[in-house]
Amino acid sequence: MDERIERWKITSLLNAPSVVSTLNVVFGSISVLASLSGWPGLSSRMILLSFIADSIDGFVARRKRKTSEFGKQLDSLADVISFAVAPASLLLVGKMAPALVAYPLAVVMVCCGALRLARFNAMCAEGYSPDEYYLGLPVPWVGTATSCLYFLTTDLPSRVWLVVNPVVLAGASALMVSTVRFPSFKRPHPAVITIGGASMLALLFSPLFCPGWLRGKLEVASSGMILGILSYYALSGVIGCVRRW
Repeated sequence: MDERIERWKITSLLNAPSVVSTLNVVFGSISVLASLSGWPGLSSRMILLSFIADSIDGFVARRKRKTSEFGKQLDSLADVISFAVAPASLLLVGKMAPALVAYPLAVVMVCCGALRLARFNAMCAEGYSPDEYYLGLPVPWVGTATSCLYFLTTDLPSRVWLVVNPVVLAGASALMVSTVRFPSFKRPHPAVITIGGASMLALLFSPLFCPGWLRGKLEVASSGMILGILSYYALSGVIGCVRRW
């Protein structure tokens, strides 16, 4: 076989970080399929699993020092599925916004996510290092926020969410394609890992060990905790941008 073709065999390109990125694709795909099947709860939990896989992917790549152009492209494609298409699908099936708003907003979320990731790859090709900052709100933020907002919308039913959800997700979509610099969270504070990780595990496994009345309270508390962390992160970038002006 031609050496150039041999070098591009998938088995030659896959390494530990790429395998984890592929898991991200798997979870994101299941999330989309769950939405199409009318299972928003499963869809939201698969997005959270995608976030965990995406975080592990970066950690493994840094630990093993195995980064490649193939890995970067795979990671971005995985993020489009898990944190743009999947949340947009959840927005619709979860009835998180009025239909007249939800459909165009879903398209905007996917487009802004794709543009954000394409710009990221182009910047990396020119020598940009994400260790310093992220230009534009990271796409996983939107996916995770959508999942948490779904739990709040379901467990705390109110017409208020029909306004809050579109405003938050539209604002997040605009920030994705903005030139606002957001802190790099390659090495988050241990407290953030502990609180955020525990909250995600509670959301993932609450149907297994909690009765109905307690499950709702646990999901509200966990979703609120994660959204608090996400809000702090987003505001830190916006406030930093204002100060630089």
